[in-house]
Amino acid sequence: MTKYLLILPVAVMVTLGGCWWNTSKSNSAQTTTTEQSAQDAAEAKVISQMTSEQQFTELLKESSKLVIVKIDAPWCSACKDIHPHFVDAATKGTDYIFARVNVDILPKIAQQFDIVGIPALLFIKNGKEITDSRIVGAEIRSGDELLAKIKAINTAAESVVLPESTAPVEQKTP
Repeated sequence: MTKYLLILPVAVMVTLGGCWWNTSKSNSAQTTTTEQSAQDAAEAKVISQMTSEQQFTELLKESSKLVIVKIDAPWCSACKDIHPHFVDAATKGTDYIFARVNVDILPKIAQQFDIVGIPALLFIKNGKEITDSRIVGAEIRSGDELLAKIKAINTAAESVVLPESTAPVEQKTP
């Protein structure tokens, strides 16, 4: 009985405190909305939001730069956790192209790349995904960490030797 009497005042304080906190938070919510709009505008300058499969295909075909594709969904909390780091890397990594694909809007792209978990970061160069470079889940802790991984992946992709079947063949003279 004593345990319940101690819990009751705490529950009442939390409830009252919650009402007060929500009231004061409504003023900061307007500020947050304004800040969010500014963040969205800045993000639109550095990240291409894919709206169609055709737009995505054209982006990959036309780009000779490394393309970093974040496949996510608005309801995914891990996607929300790494998103600020993705934006930070996109702002600093001007040598690369950053794109975002909403899996709910463009599920065929996720199927095309066999995405089984989100968020997923794909690294694509010359229209092809760089093997063993995919990042799935909320592994990224900062924009600088992501940018360092991007630079390492890009360097490795540039130093890859062509397979024999596509390498230039020297002709032997008899």
